[in-house]
Amino acid sequence: MYLIKPKFNDNTFFTKDTKFSATISEYRKQIQICSPDVRTSVEGKLAKLKQRRTNILDDKIVARILDELDGIFDRIESILKLNAKGYLK
Repeated sequence: MYLIKPKFNDNTFFTKDTKFSATISEYRKQIQICSPDVRTSVEGKLAKLKQRRTNILDDKIVARILDELDGIFDRIESILKLNAKGYLK
């Protein structure tokens, strides 16, 4: 049995939580019909997806992650500026 990734139209991406809900629903259906040896994998994917949804929808977590990335963005900006001036080749 093959696991089929659910397909979405572009509109579902822009509605809050729709894409995740649809994917979670698909994984729940797969858990009910898949063989026991595949079930563990599907349950793991479902758990990861639920955690990802929680992280993405939590403003505090997103703000913390963006703050952590701030230094990386600053380094990228510096490298791009040096490259634009011709110092890096």
